[in-house]
Amino acid sequence: MQNQNSHKASLLLIFLCWLVYSTSYLGKVNYSANINQVIEYYGVSHSEAGLVGTLLFFAYGACQIINGLLCKRYNLRLIIFIGLFGSGVINLIIGFTSNFTLLTILWFVNGVMLAFLWPSLIRILTETLTKEYMAKASVIMGTTVAVGTFIIYALSALYVNINFKLSFITAGVVMPIVALIWLFTLPKILSKIDKTNENAEIQKSVQSNRVEKKIIYLTIFTFFIMAVAINLIKDGLITWVPSILKETYGLDDSLSIILTLILPVFAIFGNLLGVKLHKKIPDFVLQVSLMFLISGGLIGVVIAGLSLNQFALTVICFAFVCLLISSCNSIVTGIFPLFMKGKVNSGLIAGAINGCCYLGSTLSSYGLGVVADASGWNAVFWLLLGVCALMILVYVVYFIIKKSIKR
Repeated sequence: MQNQNSHKASLLLIFLCWLVYSTSYLGKVNYSANINQVIEYYGVSHSEAGLVGTLLFFAYGACQIINGLLCKRYNLRLIIFIGLFGSGVINLIIGFTSNFTLLTILWFVNGVMLAFLWPSLIRILTETLTKEYMAKASVIMGTTVAVGTFIIYALSALYVNINFKLSFITAGVVMPIVALIWLFTLPKILSKIDKTNENAEIQKSVQSNRVEKKIIYLTIFTFFIMAVAINLIKDGLITWVPSILKETYGLDDSLSIILTLILPVFAIFGNLLGVKLHKKIPDFVLQVSLMFLISGGLIGVVIAGLSLNQFALTVICFAFVCLLISSCNSIVTGIFPLFMKGKVNSGLIAGAINGCCYLGSTLSSYGLGVVADASGWNAVFWLLLGVCALMILVYVVYFIIKKSIKR
């Protein structure tokens, strides 16, 4: 009976962590979902609007690395509550302000608040769950980004003809509620999880030999580089596709946002794709590199098809790019750290790699806006294609070094 209770509690913990991180995206991506309205409401340029997103991504990425280092010392129950609740309050304030400077400052602080979540959630999962639940946790947690993004884009499409500020107000109401659920239910869940087998698992875990350790460290370093490219493309598309559809193809705001919903819908399956492919391609870096290769081909199709003026082709290609790149994101920030349980500090690795991801997000929000202002969206597409090509070159270097280590 106790084992059954422990089983249910383990699944409930995974769901609670999923709920927390999915909800956090309501208060993180809502700005990107409404960037066209922000530009019009505040009378700012692409680069000025993109700078706000850049500040969040910079704060989030830098603090992810710091929190990855420090999460071993945190009271996880309290720190996750503070991060989610604090972000909710910030979103609520933004929902009622017309001061763009204040919005910019608050969005930076929002990045600091949200940065507590991911490394802390990965730490609590790896330290609490036994290995039999790791695959389940990696699949379920990998859907959080896509689910949260889909929900807020759907709401934004609904709110755009009413008042786009409702997206911030919604996040400001929902996030504190989920934070309180976390605060009061976590102790009850943890008390029912049987950890007696965990110590046995750790004791049985065979220490990695020197070659395996070197390959693990090489993989981590490679993912630091690839993580930047992953979020440069992923968040670049999520942020700017509504503007691309509006300015390149003349679609209205509501339709642009609705069509952009296709991206997170496809992305929901990215994590499952990553887990399934890992069974056939054990090398995580090779798996990610193949997805960059295919993504580059799809972006090339978009560039070649611009003269046809068919927005459907652009949306479909970017939807598949989003699927592939979201799968890469799930691999480097979730699946890989969870599968390294017992070999590395999963919370530290998840935080550090996710921090590098958000360096890419920082570049995507402001940098792509600057490129678009200066040279148009066609130049942005070529830049994304170049990033994919560069990651293939990174894999070639990784492959050569890995072969050298094995010798």
